[in-house]
Amino acid sequence: MQIPEEAKSIIQNVAKAKAEMAAEGDEKRAVENVRKPGNQLARAKRLYVVGDFTEEEFEAEKRSLEKLLVEEKRKIAPPPYDVDSLIEKIKRAGAIIAETGDLTLYKRAISMIVERLEATRQTDGTWKLSQAIPREEFREFF
Repeated sequence: MQIPEEAKSIIQNVAKAKAEMAAEGDEKRAVENVRKPGNQLARAKRLYVVGDFTEEEFEAEKRSLEKLLVEEKRKIAPPPYDVDSLIEKIKRAGAIIAETGDLTLYKRAISMIVERLEATRQTDGTWKLSQAIPREEFREFF
């Protein structure tokens, strides 16, 4: 399993941002930045329920806020070890999962990375996987 160079760069940037925030004593602001999108999402849901938002407006707002929430959470949750060590652990975990042949383990790994699987029914009655939609955190790698 090859970890793309841009993934390493992303991990390093997140760790650097966390270190800078901690150095500035800005941890409280970081936590508040995580709370804001959550509060805004709850407000958008209320507006949708009472009819002030259409379903499309709500879904667009929800996607935007969820993306912001993921970005803010990344800033306050740096890797617990150096980046090279983290990448080696990810590679090792991927190799173990690939070698086991355990269907249950495959399903768990897929569910951690993929948000939704789409399948189409074939003329012979079988199903064929047509699309895998990765979770927001992994979309840039697909």
